[in-house]
Amino acid sequence: MNRLNAILFVVFLLFFLHCEKDDVCLEDMDIRVNMGFYDSQSKESAAIKFDSIVGLGNNKPVKQNFSEKKILIPLKIDTSKTTFIIYKDSNLDTLYFEYKVERQFVSKPCGFRTIFKEMSCRLNQNPKIILQVDVSKKDVLNEKEHIKAYFDSSP
Repeated sequence: MNRLNAILFVVFLLFFLHCEKDDVCLEDMDIRVNMGFYDSQSKESAAIKFDSIVGLGNNKPVKQNFSEKKILIPLKIDTSKTTFIIYKDSNLDTLYFEYKVERQFVSKPCGFRTIFKEMSCRLNQNPKIILQVDVSKKDVLNEKEHIKAYFDSSP
């Protein structure tokens, strides 16, 4: 009987030791490009007012009527290019993003997330709102600032 109890105890112990914690993903799996706005003269971080930012091929604006020092914008994961149009007053600028899409395993409950490597960003010719963009981080692995966008803050 003691032997049977010992075997049952070992089986019971192994069963509970094998159980895992609840598989709940606590990470934000959507990684977006963080674009900071800077005054072109002072090179200081500054808020800029836009009417809207719209992804080309998407009818829904990323942001509307805002005045902020930075914005998080999503890149497409099914292609290596994304284009955004920025509207301010009667002007518009176009931002062209190019990158490599990679899938990265996070954990069993979270699965995979998409990261963007070797990102580049350029403006349309003769920009009216954003005067210059500098990519400070080519790999988009988190939501720290990746791009510095310079604009003329004078009225």
